[in-house]
Amino acid sequence: MSSINNGDDVKKLVSMASSQNLLPTSTELERFNEIDPTFAERVVTMAEKQAEHRQYIERQDALRHDQALKLSGRDSLLGLLFGMLIVVMALGLAAYMIIQHQLTGGIFTIFGVIATIATAFVIGHRSKK
Repeated sequence: MSSINNGDDVKKLVSMASSQNLLPTSTELERFNEIDPTFAERVVTMAEKQAEHRQYIERQDALRHDQALKLSGRDSLLGLLFGMLIVVMALGLAAYMIIQHQLTGGIFTIFGVIATIATAFVIGHRSKK
């Protein structure tokens, strides 16, 4: 703190330092040690534990993200396989209906399957945007 004298008025200037670091500066640690000789060591130990904890949390978050990606891929594959199974069964039913001379039902089933696949494709394409 310093004083400036402008005539009769005395103004005091206060300077403050700010830091984004986890640890105080070395001069601050020295002053802390004047109060308690173990204080600086405890501050450094606390900062080390905090850094270890933050790294642990980041590793856990990365593992959860990787697991979510794997599950998402598996779910997509299962959806495609079951969708293909349903389409094949529906087309098989349509073919059977045509063979049994139920042309109208067979043709409507084929067009229904095509319409369903087209709708799923359009909705899936829009959701990716």
